[in-house]
Amino acid sequence: MKILILTPSISSPGGAERVLTLLANYWKDKHEVVFVTLEGKEDFYKLSSMIKRVNLELDIKASNRMNRLVKLLFVEFRRFIKINRILFKEKPDIVLSFLFITNIIGALASKLTGVPVVLSERSDPQNYPKWKRIIMRYVYQLANGFVCQSAFMKDYAFDKYKIKKIEVIPNPLTEEQFKKTAVSKQPYIISIGRLIPEKNHAMTIEAFSRVASKFENYKLYIFGEGPDRKKIENMIITKGLAKRIELKGVEKDVAINYSSSQLFIMSSNIEGYPNALIEAMANGILSITTDFPSRSARDIIQDGRNGYLIPVNDVDELTRIIDKVLSEPKKYESVAKEGAKVTMNLSLEKISSKWILLFKSIADGN
Repeated sequence: MKILILTPSISSPGGAERVLTLLANYWKDKHEVVFVTLEGKEDFYKLSSMIKRVNLELDIKASNRMNRLVKLLFVEFRRFIKINRILFKEKPDIVLSFLFITNIIGALASKLTGVPVVLSERSDPQNYPKWKRIIMRYVYQLANGFVCQSAFMKDYAFDKYKIKKIEVIPNPLTEEQFKKTAVSKQPYIISIGRLIPEKNHAMTIEAFSRVASKFENYKLYIFGEGPDRKKIENMIITKGLAKRIELKGVEKDVAINYSSSQLFIMSSNIEGYPNALIEAMANGILSITTDFPSRSARDIIQDGRNGYLIPVNDVDELTRIIDKVLSEPKKYESVAKEGAKVTMNLSLEKISSKWILLFKSIADGN
């Protein structure tokens, strides 16, 4: 089977980028894979040399708002034309597209060329601006298949887009992403996510500040970069915790490198599928997450059994659980051990086979 993958970029350390490169590198041994991106100078995640790599390299920078809008429309039209040419040239059996802009271009181009397309949204579209949701409602109906990451989002997608073939396929974990042997715990708490409002790092910092004096040997490490760095730094200084909370920036393989951490916290307001959460759990780190609207965390966490699920923006509940766990860490080791079993159903082989079965059913039906 010839699979053409379409996504905006793999130049940043995002969950969608990681999943696509994992799948592409796995598929390349049995299938022909073409990997197309709209932009990005250097790939953060590396692709096998056996994969054909195509970068359209069209940017949209402009001097003012009007020029930017005009240039954006022009660039997207050029991208559409180029992708049509690629589809006619490569003649793939199936197109797999991730994320909004490539989903729109991919759905339209595939309809024009007659190549079946599977779309996947990796964020929660309920939180997209209205204009995006309107476009998605009409264009996504052109797709032959759709993949989401929670049962709730499957119902949402069917209701909004009327696509007949919708599958729930979680993200895979590879053996390189978790340690097979237990490690002794250290007084660290970690959190991973871009420094943007949606990740709500302020909630984690506030909860930590409330227990910091009680657990004087603990430190909080936050991994990620983003436009809110200065704001978060100021909050840390205001709390008097500059020596206790560190912004570590972007690092690869955080969960495995910091698997000795006592706690992992995800305090997001919005998530599609929480990759950082499953990686932390797989590495035996007791994990706390908010119950964001996509409800994908509910498919992973059984509250109190393999982790903790708390309401979005509930600082009091987060503080209570941190206090409870750090007061008696040995008592809650069983919760972390149960969480580590998340790896059983998320092997790359199992997840890959679900995608290939979907592709074959659509290609054969087409």
